[in-house]
Amino acid sequence: MPRMRESVLALLLLSSFAGSAAERVAPAQLQAMLQSRSPAPLVLDVRSEQEFADGHVPQAVLIPHDQLQDRLGELDPARGIVVYCRTGRRSAIAEEVLVRNGFRVRELEGNWLGWQASGLPVETATPTPLQTPGKTP
Repeated sequence: MPRMRESVLALLLLSSFAGSAAERVAPAQLQAMLQSRSPAPLVLDVRSEQEFADGHVPQAVLIPHDQLQDRLGELDPARGIVVYCRTGRRSAIAEEVLVRNGFRVRELEGNWLGWQASGLPVETATPTPLQTPGKTP
């Protein structure tokens, strides 16, 4: 009986970390949003600077997940955000921070690996400061 209780508790704990609650956006859908004439969401890459420089979603901005809490003021709360990392762990952390602070967040389905697997365009460049309307970097 104690072993069963431990198993149930372990399953509950794992399920709480199993995935993000955010609505997901497919890579092709995000690509269409970025190419449309209507305002596109902010694409937020929460990986490291080196990962970003090696390749990222076009128009993405970089705020590493461990800097996000301190840099929330750079983001426009009126603009939707699509967040991604390599596999989903860091984007889930970032999503929690963003939602807790009132941002509308969606996660890139499959994250960076999903974008790459879809064969969609990739940019390679070092990050530049995030330009927020009404603010200077």
